[in-house]
Amino acid sequence: MDFLPDKEIYLRSLREVSTDDAKGVAFIDADNQVYNFDKIAKYLTKQLQAKQAVASCDGLLERDGEYYFLEFKNQPQANIDTAQLARKAFQSFQLFRLAIDQESNVDATVSQLTLFVIYADTGEDESFEGIRGKVHQLAKMEEAAPILFGLRKVKNKLYKEIYTISKPEFMSTWYPILFPSPS
Repeated sequence: MDFLPDKEIYLRSLREVSTDDAKGVAFIDADNQVYNFDKIAKYLTKQLQAKQAVASCDGLLERDGEYYFLEFKNQPQANIDTAQLARKAFQSFQLFRLAIDQESNVDATVSQLTLFVIYADTGEDESFEGIRGKVHQLAKMEEAAPILFGLRKVKNKLYKEIYTISKPEFMSTWYPILFPSPS
């Protein structure tokens, strides 16, 4: 059954997808195109006649057979609702399977999904970042960087990789990789 006949109609700019509804401000001011996954989730909820809205990530990027969920949090990490993020991670995975990847088994889906949670860096968290990094290093965790917000438990179960990073780190490290300039 084809739940999402034309996903291309959901392509929007990063500027639009990352706009904070409460603040009305774009978190990432760029024209690069991603799928507005919140809109896809609303469409699917309506198709399934669900009475309650689902929690979903803001954007979905498709690049070379890989998919990247993007969740933008225009707030400091201390203010982020971890339970809501867990719902978004879980329900986005389910919706992705329903709308885009019905034919694959779960392991195949996991192998092509990466989750990014990009949060505002207020500059006040520098000491916490240092402590967190040191604890992560001492604990000899397998990831190069700590996974915040309790999302480590879904790594390799729902997502191949999970990155919980500040906006400056995303813009300097990942943005050029995910959205390379045309040569």
